[in-house]
Formats: sequence, structure tokens, C-alpha cells
Amino acid sequence: MPISMTQIAAQSASSTAQTAHHPCTECVPEPFRHTDRGVRSTGGIMPKSVFQIGGAGAVGTGSLRGLPVLARLRAAGFAIWPFDPPGWPLALEIYPRLLTGPVIKSSASGRQRYLAARYPALDGPLLAYATASEDAFDAAISALAMAQHVADLRALPPLPDSPFRREGLIWHPGWRATFGIG
Repeated sequence: MPISMTQIAAQSASSTAQTAHHPCTECVPEPFRHTDRGVRSTGGIMPKSVFQIGGAGAVGTGSLRGLPVLARLRAAGFAIWPFDPPGWPLALEIYPRLLTGPVIKSSASGRQRYLAARYPALDGPLLAYATASEDAFDAAISALAMAQHVADLRALPPLPDSPFRREGLIWHPGWRATFGIG
């Protein structure tokens, strides 16, 4: 039987700081999706829960703000994979850290060294834009990695009746092996 918000509030009010059992453990599902649990740690960093609204690395607010954007993209003709059958134009979820691997993104010189080692043809204004901030770096790496793997993106399969179709899936090079999808 579901627990009501009133019951949760009453239990919370009567709980002490020493209580290890939180009253919501029965009513809150696993905070991590199948895709979050399936990807590897990169430099000790794992995806955050899309339900995490506050704290370091929280992505929940961005997830909530992104939902209306996905609806507008779908209305404009985009396929939102894996929720829709794949097609072009295409929108899908990525986790930039899976595309970079370990790198000190907070360091401009670290970003520059990373790009010089992996993308030596990137220079001039593009290199300056890509190293200008952590967000610009993530965007540049994401675009470059996806361009390198466009054949995989063109061959995305539909994922009917899977947890990924309900929860989403983080695309990255090697995603098929990570999630056991042929």
C-alpha cells in the first residue's frame, strides 16, 4: 500500500537523528536508472541520478528543464532515442565524461593538452572556443566524438519493451557492449 505524504511527514517529524531507516525508503524507487548503473566510472566519476536536484554535480534540475525542450524537439520532427524509433534529425542522451575519459576539465591548460593530444588538427578559433570553459570543452568533445562514431549513430536500433525505452539510455562509443545490446 502506498505511503501518503502526510504519513511521511509524521514519520519524519517523529524520527531522531540516530534513526538509520528513512521513512521514504519504501516509497522511493531506485534513484539510478539502468543506464546510470551500467556505465563505467571514468576517473572515479559516475553519472549522477536524474532525480538529484541539489548538491555537487546535481543534474536533476537540468533534467526537469530539458523535458519541455525534448517535447518541442519531438514536435519539430526529431526522433528522441530510445523513446522513439531512431531517425534523423536525432536527439539522444550523452554523458560527456564518458567521451573524454579522465581529464582535469577545471584546468584550461589541461583541456588544451587533452585536445592537442587527441585532436591535433583542431586549432585557431575552434581550439580557443573549445578550451574557453568546461561547458565549451564538453560540447566540443561531444561533437567530435559523435562525428567519429556517426556510423554507430546511424545504425541505432529501436529498443522496444526495454527498461532503456522507459528510462533512457546514455549513448557512448561502446554502448552496445556496455548494455548487452546487439
